[in-house]
Amino acid sequence: MSSFWVKAFVLPAILALTAWVLPGVRYDAWFMPVTVGLILAVAGMLMEYLLLREGNLWFATFADFVVALPVVYFFSNLFAGAEMTFTGALMASLLIAAAEFFIHRWLLRTGRVDKLA
Repeated sequence: MSSFWVKAFVLPAILALTAWVLPGVRYDAWFMPVTVGLILAVAGMLMEYLLLREGNLWFATFADFVVALPVVYFFSNLFAGAEMTFTGALMASLLIAAAEFFIHRWLLRTGRVDKLA
């Protein structure tokens, strides 16, 4: 459960950062990246239960990227006033995958993966 709370703060922050930095990403209200980030946090938590084990850190990280790309692209574009280009979603998903790599590594090193299964 601790990984959910980490993701619940980190993933919306990444999306807000990409909206601030990238020209193809725009959220008109603060709740937009928070909502998409929380959807990603729930999806990421479920994927950790299914995929994250000792020895498949890279596979779990790649799977997070593959899931994050359509989630970020489609859910962001559902909001009126939000804009998410495919390139913006790709860059945001790469940053999310990088964050997930470190979260997964932390879970594996601290033995919290065993508590997930």
